[in-house]
Amino acid sequence: MLTNKAYKHDYYNNKEDKMLNPKDVDFLKWELAQNIIKQDNNIYNKLGEYTSESFARDITPDFMKAQDLKWVTRMYTFLRTAAPKLWKLTDRDSNKLASSLPFREAPIIKTQKGEWVKPFVDVTSPNIYLPLKDDNKSDYNFVANEYLQNEMAKKFFMELDLKEPDEYDYIRQVILRKFESDEIDIENDELSSDFMVILRYYQKVKEKYQGQKLIQEVKEKILLVDKDGILCRSHELYFHSHNLELYLSGVNDIHYIDLDIYKDATKEFGIETVRMFLLMLGVKLYPKIESFMRWDKSYLSERLKSQILITNIYDYRFEDYALQGFNEFKKHKIHKETSHYLWNVVLPALKFGNYEHMAMIYRRKYARSYDTVYYDSTFKDSLQYSKWILDKNGNVLSSNEIALEDLDSEYDRNNGLIQFLGIEKREKSILELGGTEEQQEQLDLGKRVKQLAGDDLTEEEIIQALSYAKAQKKAKKHIYEETENPTISDNGSDEKDYSDIDRKPRERKNSHNSTNLGDESNDSSDIKKYNEDDDFDLDTPFNREELRKTELSDMFINNNHKPPVKKEKEVTDEVQADELKQKLLEQEEKHNKIIELREAASNAERYSKEWFDALIELEYRGGTEETKGDFGKSINITFNSVNKEQGSERIYVLRNPSRSIPLWLEEIGDIEIKFTFSDRDELKLKFEVANVRENSLRLKASKAFEDVLNKIAWNKCTKASITLKNQIDLMGKLRSAFNGLGLEDGFNLKENLDDNLKFIFGPPGTGKTTTLAKKIIGMMNEYSTCRILVLAPTNTACDELAKKIKECSKDDCAWLYRFVSTADESLEDIVVDRESMVYEDEQCCVISTMARLPFDGFNGEGGYNKLLDIVWDMILCDEASMIPLAEMALAIYNFVNTPILIAGDPLQIKPILHEEEWKDENIYTMVNLDRVENPVTEPIQFAIENLSMQYRSLPAIGELFSQYAYDGKLRHYRSAMENHMKFGKLNLKPINFIPFKVERYDSVFGIKKLDGSNVHIYSVLFTLEIFKYIVREYAKNHEEEYSIGIVWPYSPQAQLIESLIMQTSNIPVNVKITVGTVHRFQGGQCNFMFVVLNPPAGMKVAADRIFLNNKNILNVAISRAQDFLCILLPHCDTDGYENLYEINKIGRIAMKDSANVAHYTCDQIEEIILGRKFFIENNTFVTSHQLTNVYTKAVKRYEVRIDENSVDIQLGDNNKIT
Repeated sequence: MLTNKAYKHDYYNNKEDKMLNPKDVDFLKWELAQNIIKQDNNIYNKLGEYTSESFARDITPDFMKAQDLKWVTRMYTFLRTAAPKLWKLTDRDSNKLASSLPFREAPIIKTQKGEWVKPFVDVTSPNIYLPLKDDNKSDYNFVANEYLQNEMAKKFFMELDLKEPDEYDYIRQVILRKFESDEIDIENDELSSDFMVILRYYQKVKEKYQGQKLIQEVKEKILLVDKDGILCRSHELYFHSHNLELYLSGVNDIHYIDLDIYKDATKEFGIETVRMFLLMLGVKLYPKIESFMRWDKSYLSERLKSQILITNIYDYRFEDYALQGFNEFKKHKIHKETSHYLWNVVLPALKFGNYEHMAMIYRRKYARSYDTVYYDSTFKDSLQYSKWILDKNGNVLSSNEIALEDLDSEYDRNNGLIQFLGIEKREKSILELGGTEEQQEQLDLGKRVKQLAGDDLTEEEIIQALSYAKAQKKAKKHIYEETENPTISDNGSDEKDYSDIDRKPRERKNSHNSTNLGDESNDSSDIKKYNEDDDFDLDTPFNREELRKTELSDMFINNNHKPPVKKEKEVTDEVQADELKQKLLEQEEKHNKIIELREAASNAERYSKEWFDALIELEYRGGTEETKGDFGKSINITFNSVNKEQGSERIYVLRNPSRSIPLWLEEIGDIEIKFTFSDRDELKLKFEVANVRENSLRLKASKAFEDVLNKIAWNKCTKASITLKNQIDLMGKLRSAFNGLGLEDGFNLKENLDDNLKFIFGPPGTGKTTTLAKKIIGMMNEYSTCRILVLAPTNTACDELAKKIKECSKDDCAWLYRFVSTADESLEDIVVDRESMVYEDEQCCVISTMARLPFDGFNGEGGYNKLLDIVWDMILCDEASMIPLAEMALAIYNFVNTPILIAGDPLQIKPILHEEEWKDENIYTMVNLDRVENPVTEPIQFAIENLSMQYRSLPAIGELFSQYAYDGKLRHYRSAMENHMKFGKLNLKPINFIPFKVERYDSVFGIKKLDGSNVHIYSVLFTLEIFKYIVREYAKNHEEEYSIGIVWPYSPQAQLIESLIMQTSNIPVNVKITVGTVHRFQGGQCNFMFVVLNPPAGMKVAADRIFLNNKNILNVAISRAQDFLCILLPHCDTDGYENLYEINKIGRIAMKDSANVAHYTCDQIEEIILGRKFFIENNTFVTSHQLTNVYTKAVKRYEVRIDENSVDIQLGDNNKIT
C-alpha cells in the first residue's frame, strides 16, 4: 500500500516505526515509492493515496482491540496536534456532516466493558461519557479507567467534548434504548415513569432548539400503550372520541391511546399539557390524509378515469391523496352526527383548502421524454362527488346534487366548505323572486351589455363609456337649446355665448381664483354647470357656502397673480468672463477644501473627535441631496402618476418620479404640490405630511380638506410636480450639535464608551419591534415617573413601533406621543406638536426620527426645549444599523448618564453616506458587534439580549437566512406544515430558484444602462408574467388578504416593474403589492417574495465591488418572505458568474434542504404560465429611442424602447388579470 506523501516524515515519532502502521499491514517507505513511480509513470494512477480520512473509515472495533495503550495514545496525540480538522467541532461547524469529521464516528474509544465505540452519533450526539463522580450507572457507556489515567488521552477526551451524562443523555441512552430490541417487555408503571422523565425535561427546554430535537428523537423511538395494552408507534395512535370511533368503525387496525397509563403526568402537568405533548409526538385527533402511489388507474372514480387518457406511454404512475376511512364511511349508512363531525370538525382541522393534497400528480414517461399532469386528488374528488351530505329531510346527497337552501341546518356555513364544494343557491328569475317586469328587463339589458363588452372591457370601462355617451347627448342638447342653461360669464351674470362652440372647448378666462370658487352666484343651475366643466361630481352639486367654511385659501394657492417681470440687466462679454472666472475660483477653493478634509480624516485616529469632525464637514460639503439635505437649494421633481391610496380618503401617492426623492422632505410640513389636468387649469394644493418611499411620495392632507379632495377628478390628473427649497439644514444642524458636546481634541469616542449602553440583537422575524414595545409598556407599568425618548432613522420605523405599542398595551397609552407628524392615519390621536409640554408629564414616551434630535424640540412656557436638552429616564434607538454613526454618537455622548437601549441587527442594511471613509460605519462596527453566538464587543463587553426565535418565515426559509448570516443559530416557531398553498400548475416549494439567461449583446437578455443603473429587460417581463399568474391563481380560491413583494437591487428596474404592475388591471383588492429595492423592505415582510438579482453590466471586475456581493443587502432580501421565496438570478453559464460569490453561497446552503427547494428554468415556467416555451423572447421587440418616435398599435406583446435616460414599454396585448 502506497502512503500519502505526508507520511514521509510527518507521521514518524522519534524516527520509530510509523504511528499509523497496523501490525499486519506493510507501508512502503516514501523513497522506495518514489523509485517505483519513476520506473512506471502510470503506476501513480493505479495506486491510491492512504490519507487520515482513509484510516478513519478503515478503523473497526476488532482493529482497535489489537492495539495497545501506547499505540492508542500516540494516535490521540497525532489527532490533537496534526489533524484537529478531522474531529474537532467548532461553533461554525455544527451542521457539518460526519464525512467531514470522520474520527467523531470512528470506534476509537474504549468503554469500561472493554468495547470500542465511536464517540458520537450524528456528529453531535454523545455515544460515550466520562464517569459520573457519585453514581456509576451501568446503563451508560463510560470511558475505560486505564485511559482516564493517561494524561494525553484525557486531554484528547476533554477537547473532544466528552462529558458526564445529563437528563437528555439519560433519555437517549437509557429510556429510548428500551424500545430498540425486537422483544419489549416493560411494565406500565415503568412506561409511566419514563414518560414523566421525558415530559419534565421537555418542559425545561421546549423554548430552545433542544426541545425540537428531543421531540424528533422521542417520536422516532418511543412506544405508547393503546386501550388494548398493545405498544404502538405514536403516529399509529388516536385520541378516542365517540364521533371518531363511529367514523372509523369500518376501518381495521385502529388504535386509541390509553391515557390512564399516563395519569401521573396528567396530575403533575394537567391534561392539556399532556395532550399537546402527545400531539407533537404524532398522536392524532382526527383521521389523517394518506399519500400513496399507484401504477394503474383502476382504483380511480369513474369521473377521474374518464379524464385521464393513457396511450403510447412507456411508464406512468399516480401520486395521490385520500382521507383515511372515507371510503368505508360512505359505503355504510351515513349517520347524521358523523356527517356533521366530518363537516364541522375534521375537514376544517385539516385545513382542507390549503394543502397540496388537493391535486393528484400524474407522471407519464414516454420513450424519450416525460411530463407531469395535475388532476383532482381522490381526496378532493371523493368529497365533491360522493354522497355524504344530508339535506333538511335527511336525504344523503353529493355536493353537486344539493342546493344551499336545502342544506341541513347543523352544518357550519362559515368554514369555507360551501365554497370549496361548490354548493350554490338555486337560481331564480327576478319575477320568481317577486320582482317586476321592468326589473327583469333591466337585468336582461345588463346581461346584453356584458355580453357585448366581452372580456375586453372591465366594469369601470363600461361605466365610463356610458357616461361619455350620456355627456355627448347632453352637450348636443345644450347647443340647440337657445334660452335654457345659460353659461356663466366672468362677472357671474347670465349671458349667452356660443362663439367658441365650433372651434374648441371653452377656455376658462382668468378670474380672481383659477378654481372659480370665489363666484358669488348662488344659482343652483350655475353651480351644476360649473361642476360639469370642472369634472367634480356630476350628479351632486356641492354648496359653495360650505366650501368657504373650510378656508380653502389655506390649501389652494392663487395661480393667476404673477410677480412683475423685471427688466433683464444687459450682460456684456466682459461681465460674463468675470463671472465665469469667479465661479471657477470658488469651485477650486471647494475642491481643495474637500481634499484637505479627506487627508485630515485619513490621518486622524479612527473614532477620534478629529476623525468625526472632518467626516461630518465632508458630508456637509460634498454629500448628495439624500445625505446632507442641500440646505437652501431648490429641487424640482415631476411625478407621472397620482392615485388615492386604497382605504384612505386623505392619503395620495405620487409615483414615477423624475429623480430621486430626498429624505429630508419628511422633516418639513405644508408641502405645496402642483397638479396638471387634461381638461382644466393647473391646481396647487398643500399637504401637511410627506412620507418618502423609494419610487413614490405619500402625502397626507389635512382632515379639513377631505371633502374638497374627493370632488376632484383625479383620473384626469396627468402629472404632479414639486419645487421647493430645503429649509432644514440637517447636516449643518448635526455639525453644530456635535460641536456643542464640548469634546476635547484627541478624545476617542470608541474608547470612552460606557456600560450605560445595552443592545438588543434582533435578526429578521425575531419580534424585535414587539420586544421593544413590551419593554416600554413594562417600564410604564413599573415606574410612576418614567420619561422615554425613542429615536429611529425613518418615519416608517417610528410609526411601526408606535402602532405595536398601541397593539400590545392593555390600556389607552395616554403616555404615548408621536412627535410633530405621522403619515399613518391610525396614529393621529397621539401626534403632539411643538407647543406641547408633554415632556413635563410624569409619564411620557416620545417617538421621533433621529434626524430631528440635533435641532427640534418643544416651545414650552419656560422657553424652547430641545430634545437634546430634556432629561429623559431612557433613550431607545430602533433600527440602529441604518442610523449614521455621527447621529448615534451625538445621542450617546449627549445623554452620557442615561441608559441607552440600542435595538437592531448589524447584519442588515447600513446607513446611506457619501464619504467612503465611513460608508459602512454604524454603532455596530464601532463596538465590533457582528455575530449572534458569543459576541465579543469593544472597548468593553456590553450587555446584549439576543432574540433567536424566528416567527416570520416557514422553517425552510428561516433556516436559509439563519445559515447564511447567523451561523445557523436561529430557531423557528412556525411549523413546516403550515402552508401548502397551490398556485395552479406551478408546484412551488418554500424556496424556488429560477435562473435567467444573460447575454451581453442580446437586446432582450442583455444588460442595459438606465439612469446610471442596470436593467435586464427579460427579467422585468418574466417577473411581471409570473406575478400575474400567481395573483390570478390565488384569487380563484382565496378571499383573505395576501401580500406579494418584488425586490430588486437597482432602483430604475424596480420603478419599471412597478409601473407595469400599475398598468395591470383586475388586481384583486385583497392582494397587497410592494415593489422596490432592498432598502424599502427593511423591517417589512410579505407572504410571497420575488427576489430578482439582475447582475451588473460587467461581472469581471473585483468581486468586492459588485453590489450583489453585499451580504447585508442579500440577507435582508431573502429574509422578507413568510411562505414562499422565489429567487430569480443569472444562469450559472453567465460570463463572470463565479464572481457572484454571495449568491453562490446562498445556493449551496439551500441545496442541503432538497425537500423544500425547487429549481425551475424560465422555459419551464413560461410553458406553465404562458402556454409555451420562449414565449417572452418571441413576443418582445427591443430597440433604442430614436430622435422621433411614432407609436402605433404594438405588433408584439411587449415593445420596448430604451436609452440611458428613459424606457418606454408599449403593451400590445391585454395586460390584465382575468
